[in-house]
Amino acid sequence: IDADAAGFAPLAAAYAIPKDEPGRADRLREATVTACRAPLEMMETVAAAVRLLGELRPVCKRLLLSDLGCAASLCAAALDCASMNVYVNTRTLHGVPEGEAMAAHADALRAELLPETAALSGEVLNWLREG
Repeated sequence: IDADAAGFAPLAAAYAIPKDEPGRADRLREATVTACRAPLEMMETVAAAVRLLGELRPVCKRLLLSDLGCAASLCAAALDCASMNVYVNTRTLHGVPEGEAMAAHADALRAELLPETAALSGEVLNWLREG
């Protein structure tokens, strides 16, 4: 939260620069890239958690399966939320290589991890409902 707030502060300041001031576009672009870093880092952290959940699944005790399913669902929500905070900024960075790379990285993490979180939570839900 602190890193996200710190990353957003320069962006808010850049938007306050008068539109006709020289250098505004460059400062705005740099601040926008900075604002993407914290939510992208959050996605990386969630990715590590999802991978751990996948490792836990085969050894998870039955009494803890609902916790594993909840964790998978929460990881999916965290990925969604963090990616929205990436995309709200990268959508203004079309043609900026760093912005394009950040959006592509967020896309790749979502494509890799959301099916895994859905499978884990779905498996737990099925087990809980059908035994």
